[in-house]
Formats: sequence, structure tokens, C-alpha cells
Amino acid sequence: LPPSPCFDVIDFILSRRVGEPKGQRGVFWVPDPLAVNGIRDANIDRDTSIVTSTRQAVFNSTSTRKQEFEQQFQFLFYPFDDQIVRIDLSVPGAKLDCVAIAASLNNVPSDNIVPTSSPWNLLALIRAAPPAHGELGRCLLEVPIVRNYVVYVVQRLIPLMLIGGGALMALFINPTAAPAPGARMGILLSTMVLISLKSNSDLGLGTLTYLIWIDYMKLCQFMILLSAVFEAALVHHVSGKGNIPKALMIDRTARLVLPFVLYPWIIGCMLIIGSQRIALGLS
Repeated sequence: LPPSPCFDVIDFILSRRVGEPKGQRGVFWVPDPLAVNGIRDANIDRDTSIVTSTRQAVFNSTSTRKQEFEQQFQFLFYPFDDQIVRIDLSVPGAKLDCVAIAASLNNVPSDNIVPTSSPWNLLALIRAAPPAHGELGRCLLEVPIVRNYVVYVVQRLIPLMLIGGGALMALFINPTAAPAPGARMGILLSTMVLISLKSNSDLGLGTLTYLIWIDYMKLCQFMILLSAVFEAALVHHVSGKGNIPKALMIDRTARLVLPFVLYPWIIGCMLIIGSQRIALGLS
């Protein structure tokens, strides 16, 4: 094109210098520095410059685009879950080097990919899945992320475990004294109500149609406290019939098994399941 006599005409048409007549620019397509695919987008911050001369017309553009991608996450192991963000990048008519794109993204600081204000951390390097046969202009990018669970564990999980374990200490109240059975039942039942209210707290995950890890944890605590309520009622019933030695034997067994064997074992198993999920995600 540069040696052609038509170049001066095209250079004149594409020129954007102030004071120069537009001529037939309306007939030809001229790049719009604020548009992508001919559509203006408020999310685009673009710096554009036009360089024209008698021999060339260069359009230089540098842009930053903010785009939200909807993802379908599985929160079964919340707050110990890890996810994969999948981005389908397609440029029709072009040939994309997916490996080079993934490598360039891996050189970007992780704070620019996963903001520090979010509860997520970048888990591993960004991967590029190979395109299908004949789809040279398409790349499937996978961004593995993992949730930062430390804040949730400190603020919610540890207090929840201490509340459940502390309520079981009510089993050490003398079951034969007159007001003691009512006090034991009151402490256990109020703790069960508290755990039920905690189950209805908003986790910021939206509406879920399935149970997640923390729900199973609270369900285990609820069942252990319920068994302690049944034990207190049984001890009160046996002692009310005059069989105090048998009632004390049942109570001595329960006050050791429930708070020191059953509760730590079940809670520990649930924590091991969560930690194994973290190890699986890291691997």
C-alpha cells in the first residue's frame, strides 16, 4: 500500500489532526478509541494516539478492561474449599498462543489477579487447556484459587467448638441435688438453641440447595448435646425411682465419654476431613 498512489488519499481520510477537512471519512471505518467491537463500554479505560505521515498511518492503543466472570462454585467443603476459575478466551480469525498467554499471566503479580481484599488466594500457576482441533483462536484458561480460612476459623469455628465443649461441662453438676437436673437441662438446651441460630447465619454464599461442611459440623455438635440431654433425663428418671447408685454410675460414665472422648473424636475427624481437602487442593 505505501508505494500506491492511493495511500495519500487513505492517509488523508484516516487523519484526525485538528483543522483538517474530514472529506469522505464517513464512508470509511475509523477506529474508535473508546469502543470495543464498535460498542462503547464504560468499563474501559483507554489511552489512544494517532500518528500520521505521508508514508504511514499508525493506530496505537493501550487499554485496561474490567470484566466480571460468573462462575459455578461448589461450596461443599466451606471454609476449606478450593475452586477453579475457567475463562474461555476466543478471538475469531486469530491464532492465539495459549501457553504464552498463561505464561504472561503468571508473571503478573498475584494481587492483580486475586485482590488482597477478597477471601481468596492464588493456589497455583494459571493453566492453559489445549484448544480443540481447528480452534486456533480459542484458549481455555484455568485459574486455581483457594479460600483463606484463617479468619473464619478464628472468628467463628473456634468459638463454636468452645461453646459446644463448654456446655458439656454441665454434666459435672451433681445430678442428685434438687435444682441440679434443671440447671443441666437448661444449659444444654440453651446451647442447642444457640447452635441452631448460628446455623441460620449468613455466610455470604448466596442461596445453597445442599449441606456444606460447616453444616455437618454443627449437626454433629447438635447430636452430641442432644445425647447429653437424654443422659440427664435418664439419670433424673433412675434417681427418681430410688436407684441412686445406678444413676451415679451412668452419670460418671457419661461425664467422661461425652466431653472427653466422643466430642473431641468427632470434632477432630471433621477437622481432619477439612485439612485433607486443603492438602488435596495444594497437591
